[in-house]
Amino acid sequence: MAHDIVLHLKTIADSIIEDGVPSHIPGGLLAKVRTAIGGNLDDIPGQTSGHLYELLKWRELIHERPYKKVTESPLDATDKADVLTQRSDGKKVATQAKWTTGASKRGAYSNLNKAISQLSGQEGEHPPANSLLVADVVITKVPVDQQLSHDEMADRIRATSHTAGIELRALQTTITVPGDPQSDLSTKTTYYSDDGVTVKHRTIVTIRPDINGVPVIGRGLRDAAREIGMDELKSQLRELANSY
Repeated sequence: MAHDIVLHLKTIADSIIEDGVPSHIPGGLLAKVRTAIGGNLDDIPGQTSGHLYELLKWRELIHERPYKKVTESPLDATDKADVLTQRSDGKKVATQAKWTTGASKRGAYSNLNKAISQLSGQEGEHPPANSLLVADVVITKVPVDQQLSHDEMADRIRATSHTAGIELRALQTTITVPGDPQSDLSTKTTYYSDDGVTVKHRTIVTIRPDINGVPVIGRGLRDAAREIGMDELKSQLRELANSY
């Protein structure tokens, strides 16, 4: 019988498939989770965090937001983005999701640069024309005194998007810093532009299940590797991924 954490991942995958996400997408992400695991057991949460975030982001966008004024339906994101949806107003939204585990600005900027580069089509992924492009970066360990100021981040977004050839009005950048591990709250800052030049921002404290679930599942995978062995855990993950 599969370990509880593997069954939990199956529940998540099944739920987003039921909501219309093509089955090969969670299957592929679960395969990446399996491949990422190796070496020191304590490294497993960090090794798997990025892929888990993509998986949970599908669920958060599609499955857990029936209350939104503008709802989103899933589209096949293959070769287009990490997550691709179409809003009820007809607008397509292409999202590149990044999870930063280091405690440095450089790591955050590196992930931001990569996300924007992918959205611009420079990394082999090509979002649909006229999509809203979203670079969604989570920063998990940046100390308070190192958190990125609005002016600093705006300059970085402006420079990076210009280099990538993306109009700012089509680019939305979301930076999220999770709160206390015992809390579901996160501080989410969204940067956007109405005129293609001026970068505005909005900061809110919000609940983001897609973020808080990542370390919980990562620790669950680590604990499972201790209980049943890494090889057995990877075997169960392979079987789960292949079932999709």
